[in-house]
Order: sequence, then C-alpha cells, then structure tokens
Amino acid sequence: MPILSGVAANSYNQVVTAVIQLASLPFFLHYWGAERYGRWLMIAAIPAYFQMSDVGLSAVAMTKTCIAWARGDIDAAKVTFRSALLGVTLFALAGMLLTALGCVVFSPAGKEGGGALVLLIAGALLSTYSSLYDACFRIIDRYAYGTFIQSSIRLGEWAAGLAALAFGANFFGVALAMFVTRLICQTALTLYAHRLVPQLGISFTGASLTEIRELLPLGFAYLGFTLGSALSVQGLTLLVGNVLGARALVVFSTYRTLSRTVTQLINVVGHSIWPRFSMLYGLGQTAVAERLRVRTEQALIAASVLCLTGIALAGRSIIAFWGRGGLSYEPQVLLPLLGATALTAVYQVKLIALIATNRHIGVSLRFCIVSALALVMARVLVPTLGIAAPIAAVVGIELAMVVVVNIAFAAANEPSRANEPLASR
Repeated sequence: MPILSGVAANSYNQVVTAVIQLASLPFFLHYWGAERYGRWLMIAAIPAYFQMSDVGLSAVAMTKTCIAWARGDIDAAKVTFRSALLGVTLFALAGMLLTALGCVVFSPAGKEGGGALVLLIAGALLSTYSSLYDACFRIIDRYAYGTFIQSSIRLGEWAAGLAALAFGANFFGVALAMFVTRLICQTALTLYAHRLVPQLGISFTGASLTEIRELLPLGFAYLGFTLGSALSVQGLTLLVGNVLGARALVVFSTYRTLSRTVTQLINVVGHSIWPRFSMLYGLGQTAVAERLRVRTEQALIAASVLCLTGIALAGRSIIAFWGRGGLSYEPQVLLPLLGATALTAVYQVKLIALIATNRHIGVSLRFCIVSALALVMARVLVPTLGIAAPIAAVVGIELAMVVVVNIAFAAANEPSRANEPLASR
C-alpha cells in the first residue's frame, strides 16, 4: 500500500508538472508571442540554479532523519532535522545576499526583467525547504499526503502567475503573483509541519554545526544530480536562447518538453520506490530489494517504450494541436529526444537504488562532469550544427549515464561491498 499510495501521489505530482509545462505554451504564446515568451523562458531558467543553494542538505538530512526515527532514536532525528533547517536557512540567506549584490554589480537590463528575476529567485529559495519538510510526512507514513500538498503548492503558484498574465501583467507582475503565492503557502506548510510532528519541531534549538559538517559531504554529492540536471536542462535552454534566438528556443523547449512527459512517468516510479529501497537496505533485506528493482525496471522500460512509440506516431497531430498551428512538425528534433528519454528508463531504477542507500557519490560527480562537457561541446558545435548540437548533447548525456550507473551499481553490489553496514559507507 505505501508504494501504491506513493505512485498515486507522485502521479499527481507529475500531472501537475505536465499541466504546467504543456499548458504554459499556448497561454504565453497567446498573450506575449514567441519572442517575449522566449525571453521569459530565459529569465525563468536562472532561478533553478538557486534551488541548489542548500547544497543537498535537505535531501540527505531527510533520509537520515527518517532512518533515526525508524530506529526509535528521536533525539538523533531531532538534531539532524533542526541542524539541516539551520543550514538551509543560512544558505538561503546567502543566496539572497548574492542576488542583491549581483543586481547592484551587473545591473540587469530593464527593471521589469531584473525585478522578475529577483522574485523568481526568492521563490526558488523558499522551495528549498520542501525536501526537508518531506521528512515530517515520511516518518509518520504520510509520504503520499506530503507529496500531494507540495505538488498543490506548485500548481497554485503557477496558476497565480497565469492569472496575472491573463490580466495583462508584465514579467514583474507575473513573478510577483507567483512569489506571493509561494510565500503564503510555504508559511502555512511550515506551521502545519510543526503541528504534525511536534517532536521534531520547526526550530533551531539544539541545532549542531558538527551535524551540518557531517551532512555536507553527502549533500554535496547529492547536489551533483541537481547541478548536472540544471546544466543539461536549463543550461542548454540558455545556450539555445542566447545563440540561436528566442524562436529556436521555443522549438527546442517545446519538443524537449513533449519528450520529457514520459520522463515524468519514470520519475513517478523512482520517487515511489525510493522510501521502500531505503527501508529494505536498512533492514539488510538486500535480496528482497534486488527482486523489487528487477521487476520495477522491467515494467518501467516496457511502459516507457510503449508511451514513447505512441508519441512518435502521433507527434505531428500533437504538435499541431498543442502549438495551435504556430509550430511546424520537425521529426528530426522529436525522435532523437524521444530516444534520449528511452535511455533514461534503462538506468533510472538502478540510480534510485544507489541514491536511496547513500551510495551515489561517484555517480553524481560523473553526471555533473558529463553534463558540463556536453554543454561545452554543444556551445562549440552549435554555430555549425544549429539546433542539432543541443539535441546531440541531450542524447550523449543519457548514453553516458547508462554506462556510468551500470558500472557504479555493479561495483556497489559486489559481495564485499553489499555486506557492509550502511553507516560505514
């Protein structure tokens, strides 16, 4: 039941993501046009980097808090949770300070765009608390409910921005509507999390700098996934927009978003089995965990191939309907991106198994390096190959990750390694 409820909650989360991605295009094109919408995409891509401001503390602290709670060590869980809360807050304040200094030094062109950027960054910094608060729901076996609440906050934030857009707001007005909504919802979530698990408490009392230092290595390792994703997604978005222009960016972003709708399915499964993997490995039930991994991987690959084939066959109709006739059908863009998504399904379950057991350090570093190299190569080749360069970068990243994850998973599951206690890794 926990896995099924997690699948349902994560399915809702991915539906929210898909709605935001798919519905944004026709609305923004209608009110702003392709050129202005392309500029907005470039502005909105930057705050994703500030979501890394907690340097992975939230995710690793959440896992450690849940393990300590499950073992009955409430005091250790409280120290970890409150220490991470302090660390996330300090990093968020540093992020806002850097934003303020950046605006003073670089003076972003246009008050409208600069103000919108600041508000979007502030909203991104607020969202860094979400992973940490997720621990409050997981430890009382209400993971699905917590996922539902946080997904609904994202949906409300987007809807507020869309409403401002419909009323004629500019960049700043849309960003302001989104930030105010995020601030109100995040405040309510903080109060609710405190009430839900008073034993942990939303407080800095008892926080330990030593605990923060112990969490940082794993946090930095986890950050590699976030940074690598930012380089491969937002980095390529900025590259296309700056080098090929706003119209080319709309094409690239639209087709990549379409291909990544299946990635949402992959993420649903991955996030749903994450807590189960942690529990099974923590209890030493590695054989049960391996059976779960194999069955999940087989089902996920089959479902992904089926969905991707359907999109490939219906691609022309989808683009015609979605773009309202404003975009041409370009199979040379769509098909390679669909192939990249298929490669994601091949390694994703193994990757989740590594992350859920804190054996992800080497993989995250390699993902970050691969993403950075792909971005550099795309920049070098884009004047010659045009939009084919970033498309090749996307495919190249996924091919490299298939190799990296399979090698890391095989090494982590060698008998000498598999029998080591998790705390020693």
